[in-house]
Amino acid sequence: MRKLLVAFFAILLTAWPAAAVTSPGGTVSVEGLLTWSMVESPHYELATGGQTLVVLEHPDYPDAYKGLEAYLNRRVLLTGEISTQPNIYMRGPLLRVTAVEAAGAAGTEPAAVFFIGVTHYRAGQALEEMDAAPYLKERRAYVPIRYLARALGVAQEDITWDGERREAHLRHGAYTLVLKPGSPDLAIQGPQDWMVVRMEAAPEIVDGRLMAPARWVAERLGYRVTWDAKLCAVVVENPAVPSPAGAEGGPQG
Repeated sequence: MRKLLVAFFAILLTAWPAAAVTSPGGTVSVEGLLTWSMVESPHYELATGGQTLVVLEHPDYPDAYKGLEAYLNRRVLLTGEISTQPNIYMRGPLLRVTAVEAAGAAGTEPAAVFFIGVTHYRAGQALEEMDAAPYLKERRAYVPIRYLARALGVAQEDITWDGERREAHLRHGAYTLVLKPGSPDLAIQGPQDWMVVRMEAAPEIVDGRLMAPARWVAERLGYRVTWDAKLCAVVVENPAVPSPAGAEGGPQG
């Protein structure tokens, strides 16, 4: 069993995320979303988008660990020591934290953050669960349309599916967005007019869930979308400003 555990963590460390920066003295600084887990034993976890780190108290820096509560469900930069010793968590390498600080500039909290390959997302300060994970396809970031819409203020009852026409309808104020699997045309219907926007990629149904390019839908709801390469995440910001075709060097969906 011990050999299996050591091999498990050796595999994890070969895929160390780009968000980890080694510092002098054998410590690392890692940026990600700080969450709370009850698996095996209550503990903090840091979701980097590439993997999950189990965050524990460092015996020499107890105050750093006590301070984590103020950053729960927020994007943070943690500094600490990595341990690959076998442990009960089996969730990822251990990070014994020595320092914590908020990531990003003050006052720039995103409206929502969707992590590629992860079935939880951040809506404001809340951490929510999904039944499908975002993914990348041909440099486009696809997210479950229902959860994207809900995170951006569309009420549950205003997200509907027309089975006969095979269309998803998102009603937001006086306007309704209409998406059809396999079609790149995004229709926007108003009280007296309508228009069609040609997206660069078409929505698709995966395992019974409608997945759509995040940027095109979010911008029509009044938001701006950027790509966070460190977290491997789609960041939806508010208020919206004119957005480029995609964040430089990242997915454009």
